[in-house]
Amino acid sequence: MSEDTFAIELPAILAAFGKRFEVLDTGLQISSKELGKDKVEMLPWDSFKQCSVETTCCSARLKLTQADGDTYSLKFGAFAGQSVHSSAQAIYRKMNMGVHQTVDPELQSKIPAKNKLQVLGTGLVLGVKYPCYERSTFVPWESIVSMQLSHGCC
Repeated sequence: MSEDTFAIELPAILAAFGKRFEVLDTGLQISSKELGKDKVEMLPWDSFKQCSVETTCCSARLKLTQADGDTYSLKFGAFAGQSVHSSAQAIYRKMNMGVHQTVDPELQSKIPAKNKLQVLGTGLVLGVKYPCYERSTFVPWESIVSMQLSHGCC
């Protein structure tokens, strides 16, 4: 699968105090005006340690947490849900300092789709889905202490 398959396509967000957040392929760009001058700050994807997505019937929220604990919670409209999830897939791959490791496709094929679990070379994407709510979170391998896989009847 090529990196182009996982493109980030999200609209810019205008936030309080004149801040503008843009989710770009290279990172999160924050634009604002301070003392009448434009200020642009670029936060590269490898500066974030966690990324999660929550979608409801009314909105979608992309939550990004940096290593120092700073959190950016970006809210999108109701129709952005699918593009937020697909953009998060690209962000998950870009977060780990550009390391794109491959995973044995047979491993992913053994995990039932209903489990909402995706195995990446850099970590796991865990998800839950309810009728009007969906959430997925990227967990890097370094954060996993132990894990158990078992085959159940359901």
